[in-house]
Amino acid sequence: LPIGLSIFFEISVFSIVALLLGSLGAQVVASHQIALNFSSLIFMLPLSISMALTIRVGQASGKKDHAAARFTCQVGIGFTLVLALLLSIFMATARTHITQLYTQDDYVQRLAAHLIIYAALFQISDGLQAACNGALRGLKDTQAPMIMTLLAYWFIGLPLGYSLGLTHFWVTPLGPEGFWIGLVSGLSAAALLLGTRLRQSLKKIQNFP
Repeated sequence: LPIGLSIFFEISVFSIVALLLGSLGAQVVASHQIALNFSSLIFMLPLSISMALTIRVGQASGKKDHAAARFTCQVGIGFTLVLALLLSIFMATARTHITQLYTQDDYVQRLAAHLIIYAALFQISDGLQAACNGALRGLKDTQAPMIMTLLAYWFIGLPLGYSLGLTHFWVTPLGPEGFWIGLVSGLSAAALLLGTRLRQSLKKIQNFP
């Protein structure tokens, strides 16, 4: 249940953002969906590593091989960061070509290409939070990560995105760009919280034989 809720808290935010952007017109929604669709496709790679981490860390933890559990976490997260950096560079440099795969509308292409820059930015934080969450699940730690994802996405990412995108609370409404800043902030907060939690969990098992 905590794992399912953690996934729901993250995925639902992206769905809510698409609904909130509906008032800005079809072209804005289309641009948002292009950026979101491609970033979601790319996210399958770090998500796969996250699932592998859950299995490998769970196996090592079940055998009380704490050194192997720590080593698996280090290798998995390090590999995820390198992969996320490469994917981020690829998305930023190829964003114009990516949008051309989806539409021939010039305005939608330009706006989607701009939003993909934000999608490229959060590849590292998104990959890191997925890897840390996967490792924590392998350590049977799911309730605290559930609360952390709720705070990061629903109490940081979504409110910040809404206030930047559709209100004058901070600046003149930024539209879809404001929501993507909120998404980057939420994912970064999740990566920070889950990374800290994983570090604490690894320190705890280090004290046991």
